[in-house]
Amino acid sequence: MTADLVFWDALQSWGPGVQRPTGGWEVMARQLVEITASAGYEVHAYRPAPAAFVHNVHYWDSRVEHPPMRAKCLVLGRNTPRPAGIQADRVLVAAVDDPRFETHQVSDATVVCLSEWQREMFVALGHPSTHVIPSMIDDWIYDLARLGVKKRQGSYVCVNAWNKGTDATLALWRDLSMVGELTVGSPYGAPPDALARCRRVGARWIGELGPRQVVQALAESEAVFRVCERPETFGVTDAIAEVVGTRVYGYFPNGFGATLEVLENSFTASDLPTFRRALERRDKHDSEFPWNTRRDLRASTIIRQWWQLMGLG
Repeated sequence: MTADLVFWDALQSWGPGVQRPTGGWEVMARQLVEITASAGYEVHAYRPAPAAFVHNVHYWDSRVEHPPMRAKCLVLGRNTPRPAGIQADRVLVAAVDDPRFETHQVSDATVVCLSEWQREMFVALGHPSTHVIPSMIDDWIYDLARLGVKKRQGSYVCVNAWNKGTDATLALWRDLSMVGELTVGSPYGAPPDALARCRRVGARWIGELGPRQVVQALAESEAVFRVCERPETFGVTDAIAEVVGTRVYGYFPNGFGATLEVLENSFTASDLPTFRRALERRDKHDSEFPWNTRRDLRASTIIRQWWQLMGLG
């Protein structure tokens, strides 16, 4: 068989036939294969889930022996090993993790990073070939921002993965005696007592959310309030918040990662006194800043950078 693009992910279950919450990685994988297929390219995607043919993408189960394949480009998902039996003119790695804590078997491939900060981590670890393509934000989110969504007055939101710092967010919300309502959700991995943890500090738990529910929660809120205990390699949820006109107040006690590179007009701090001052001046911020981002991260724009690197024209 031959293909323009083969996407290989032997570790993560995503796409058709997978009933589970969806995080940033799963969204990115779907964007790469579905948008490329919609442009008329032959796309085959392998992941540990049942085979299917959806949105012109041939999905295959990576756990099952597969016939030899020849591709113009092979994209490896995250830190998955390179498969046998797939020959490609170009090999790329779609990297979303901090390489200091994840092993990437990519000595003969170009690592495609989400940010310059992440790329510098790979370079420091000795990876010879790196490239930066930012996260894609679906075009419909920009359309939603243009139409506008009515915001709930005094509403704050935290809808990042729970393990990125939601417990610390709840603790800080309590300690700062914030005025307003904090709404909490997670795309995956919430603890079984998430509702009780939120209630103890007066926050509202809205459950595990799909991608569109995450965007809606961000669009309906006046601001993001969150503690991020892990440096972001991009921070697409915060970038989406800016697109839909929701300011971000983020406390990053262990380093910003790519946050300062990605966000345009939000308020972040790595020390608590500065973060407190930003919150105290939030009314002033409202009058000084347009909260919609000016940066074009539309999927229809960013995908062209991928196609060029893939050699697809």
